[in-house]
Amino acid sequence: MKFNWGHLRSLFYLYVLLIVIYTLLRIVFMRYNATDFDITSNMDVFKTIVNGLRFDLSSILLCNLLFSVLWLLPFGKWWKSKSYQLSLKILFIVVNGFFILLNVIDIVYFPFVKKRMQKDAFLFFTGDKGNEVYTLLPTILLQFWYIWLFLIILIYLMIKFYDKITTNIKRIPFHFNWFYMPIILLILGLELIGIRGGLQLRPLAVIDASHGTSIQNIPYVLNSTFSIIRTWGKKSIEEKHFYNESAFNECEKPIKSIQPIENHGSKKLNVVIIMVESLSKSYLSWYKGSGNTPFLDSLMRHSYVFNNGFANARESVQGVPAVLASIPSWMDEPFIFSKYASNQFNSIASITKPYGYKSYFFHGAARGTMGFYAFTNLAGFDKYYSKTDYPDESHFDGAWGIWDHHFLPFMVDKLNKASQPFFAATLTINTHHPFKTPEDFKVNNPSEKYPILNTLPYADASLKAFFELAAKQPWFPNTLFVITADHTGPKIEDVHTTMDDYRIPILFYKPDNSLTGYSDSIINQIDIMPAILSMIGIEKKIFSFGQNIWEDSCPHFHLDYKSGIYQYVDYKYCLHFDGTKTIAVYDWKNDLQLRQNLVNHAEIATIIEIIETRIKKNIQVFNNSMIYNKMLTDAK
Repeated sequence: MKFNWGHLRSLFYLYVLLIVIYTLLRIVFMRYNATDFDITSNMDVFKTIVNGLRFDLSSILLCNLLFSVLWLLPFGKWWKSKSYQLSLKILFIVVNGFFILLNVIDIVYFPFVKKRMQKDAFLFFTGDKGNEVYTLLPTILLQFWYIWLFLIILIYLMIKFYDKITTNIKRIPFHFNWFYMPIILLILGLELIGIRGGLQLRPLAVIDASHGTSIQNIPYVLNSTFSIIRTWGKKSIEEKHFYNESAFNECEKPIKSIQPIENHGSKKLNVVIIMVESLSKSYLSWYKGSGNTPFLDSLMRHSYVFNNGFANARESVQGVPAVLASIPSWMDEPFIFSKYASNQFNSIASITKPYGYKSYFFHGAARGTMGFYAFTNLAGFDKYYSKTDYPDESHFDGAWGIWDHHFLPFMVDKLNKASQPFFAATLTINTHHPFKTPEDFKVNNPSEKYPILNTLPYADASLKAFFELAAKQPWFPNTLFVITADHTGPKIEDVHTTMDDYRIPILFYKPDNSLTGYSDSIINQIDIMPAILSMIGIEKKIFSFGQNIWEDSCPHFHLDYKSGIYQYVDYKYCLHFDGTKTIAVYDWKNDLQLRQNLVNHAEIATIIEIIETRIKKNIQVFNNSMIYNKMLTDAK
């Protein structure tokens, strides 16, 4: 019996159709997020598209594996029936339509997190990250109408071409014979090879997108389908044993001995941490940035300012644990939503409690947002104030929570009733999409291209209102204020690198002007906790992934993690490490755009080895501490 190839050819054409759609998605993604794309020529665009095909094919084959099996099974006349063909069509359209939807959403979601969508994004829809996504849905639908139009066009084209490709199904002679079975097995075998990305030792992973491109271009090589599927099962981190315990010096161990830098006697300083939502260093007019922040500029003149402050991640849910408990985000999942969230850990709140401190966390959004309520309970906070506790519902901003200029004074009012000493922390909300300001707040020369710039003067005015009211309170003179960001915001400048995705302001302010000046030392969010404890006179051993920035005995550097790549930054070098080897190193002081990769330059081989050792030791300490729940010390 003669074998007919029309049946298999139709399946091949369907896969070609999906590859074309994914290529269109990548091109639009690249165009929409072009300011973050490290491109020097049209060849970079071409290489990115070509390199991305491998990830597209893997995703397409995996998502359509069931469809492929049902398409290839020799069902004879039953296979050609209307009901069976309709079932196949529905399966094809629904599965692929869902993942096309996610890729389309990621086009406009990417600027906020600077990574391809991963499984943690679904926590917005389950309510684990709060229910604001449903409140914001009308705004999102209207603001990004063009992206939904693009989605409709893609779905329409997929259905149209599916019908065209399969229109001759009934005329395909399809009868079972034994010659057909080896071909089915061969095709399915080839599909499995395509799903794993080839015949290499391990299946294709997110980290493989770094091959042949810079770390900044990894999101453009990936697609959202691949990123979500490959991170879905990553619930655990691997135990590491790069070095024996004897190889770690005191700076590299997580148990830190905190020594007071000031003697306050029996009168302990109050502490207030203000984390401003999405406040990039590059926004501040203090640094000749694009924003208008006159009050914050004036406060920085009377503060101790760190010019090289770094966030440890790109989301609020990662920034808050870093600031309050010195927990970085060196794994795929945010700590708050990981399997390690129930680990015992210390925080500023728990450490200061035995010294008579009461602790308070303020966040103007709903109580369940981002898991902060559960996290602060575990961190030992005494009280959590949210939108639920605010007395006037008319001050709701219609999106996230209570307007900052109302909620920050509310915080002052609650602190007036608190016994001293106290520790309080807050995260503002309005410098966040949809970047709204109150109707009665006038924005001079509003920016249409960068809407976050319209909210910066409002955020600055809200801080001013807070400090003017706080300055009238009896507790104000005896309070240490720390102002920073939870993470950076959308990119503004044309010159932008992966380092800039993490650069934030960090400043310490004391009302008596006894703490002024600046430092070019690198400081991370995870360094804030030991720095505060040292300043308020705490003397004990604590668990901290950060360093005390008031001491110079340990090297100061930054380490972040995204899409399987660790980025290290010190006073001179920026290095990218894939968990096994260095893939790029730059002399960022003289190469701000990170263009010249020095990884193969023999003259810095020793430096690369030293940096790799630092990174590996941090990975080992972090992973093993998480796995074995060793993030706490009872040492006095």
